[in-house]
Amino acid sequence: MSKPFDKGLAKKAEEKTKELVNVLNTTLKKYEASFGPQKDHDIEIRCKNNKGITIYVEVEVVRSDRWKRIKNEFKTVRWPIAKKKKCEEKYKNKLAIMMSVNENDVKDMFYIDCETWISKGKEEKAPQVRAGGKIYRYRKETPEEFWAIDKQTAIWGIDRLESFLDELVNGAVKNGKLKDICK
Repeated sequence: MSKPFDKGLAKKAEEKTKELVNVLNTTLKKYEASFGPQKDHDIEIRCKNNKGITIYVEVEVVRSDRWKRIKNEFKTVRWPIAKKKKCEEKYKNKLAIMMSVNENDVKDMFYIDCETWISKGKEEKAPQVRAGGKIYRYRKETPEEFWAIDKQTAIWGIDRLESFLDELVNGAVKNGKLKDICK
């Protein structure tokens, strides 16, 4: 539901993203989340002791029937190719992650940092897109493009999120992108 096709889907995705912000703020100890301006990013996660450390989050809310198929059938997890372009352009030299959550339980999630997702991912195509229980085609007779990564490469579960964020920030410090770690 990252690019909803109708106002109802857009509203539901926004509500679930706000719910996710609340869940993150009760779960994370060193970080705080805020609802972002949707056209720029879905969520910002900032280090509590250093507000200069910001991690941008792109959120995809997934219907529960599709979520079961992602967990049990599919070999890859994917996001729209437009998200890849956004990561390459807008989040270049910034900390950013892609996240998908189950619409029925936003604690049920998987995520990956944009840099890894782009470097280890691959293009996949589908003849149409499903959203809100409907099937859509963006362009007549043109398959839709996605950027996918092996689902074992993504990190699964909210219980691992804070350590993942710590590793992301610490990696940026080691690579000279940031000067301070989040304590």
